[in-house]
Amino acid sequence: MDSYEERLKTFQRKIWSTEGVSYTPESLAICGFYADKRSEALTVKCFLCKKVLEGWDDTDIPIVEHYNHRRTCIIFSPNLIKSRKGLLGDLPTATELAKRNFVKYNIFKNKPFVFCYKCGCQDTNHRCRIKNQTYKFNPDEESDFFFVNLISGRYINMLNDITNSKISIPEAAREALEALIDELEQFDPSKTLEDFIAAYCESKVRMVEEKMEKDLKEMLK
Repeated sequence: MDSYEERLKTFQRKIWSTEGVSYTPESLAICGFYADKRSEALTVKCFLCKKVLEGWDDTDIPIVEHYNHRRTCIIFSPNLIKSRKGLLGDLPTATELAKRNFVKYNIFKNKPFVFCYKCGCQDTNHRCRIKNQTYKFNPDEESDFFFVNLISGRYINMLNDITNSKISIPEAAREALEALIDELEQFDPSKTLEDFIAAYCESKVRMVEEKMEKDLKEMLK
C-alpha cells in the first residue's frame, strides 16, 4: 500500500456521498490512508504509522485528522533524517539520499517517486531553492515545502489528471521503447536529437542489411 494509486483503489469498495464532506478517497489516499476492507463503515489505516481512524464527520479533513491523532507519524517530520530514511525504506542508497533531504512517496505502484522534500526536485545533484525557510507542518496553510503540499492534497487535481491519462502500451512496443531509451542514454550528449535519430535509423538499417546478407549466404551454401 505504499503508493497513492494502490491506496486509492481500496476506496472503490466503499460507497459514500462525497458531496458536502471534506474527506474524499483522494484526500484520504494522498495522506497515507487506505480503506479497511473488513469493515462496512469507512475505516482507514495509515500504511506508515498503522493508525486506524473511523467515525468520520462531514467536516473532517483527512490530513488534519491524521496529524491530530498520530502526529508522530514520519509523514509529518521529513525534516528529520530518521524520518526521511523511514520514508525511503529499503532503497540501497537510502542513507545517502536522506542526507540530501530526499524522501520516497510513491504515486504509482512499483514506480519509486524519490524527490527532495523541500522543493520536489528529483535530481539528486540539484541545488535546492529552499534554503533558509524553517520547516513547519501546518495543513491549514499552503507551504513552501513541496512534500507538505503533496500530502495535504493541494496537487490532487494534477495527480488525478496524470492517473486518468495513463495509457496501456503493448509489451512489444514497451520493449522497443526501452531499447530506444537505452541507446539514447548512451548517445553523445553534445549531439542533437536529429543526430541521434539519424544514427539510430542508420544502425537499424545496417543491422537489417547484415542479417539479410547472412541469411543469403546460408541459403547459397
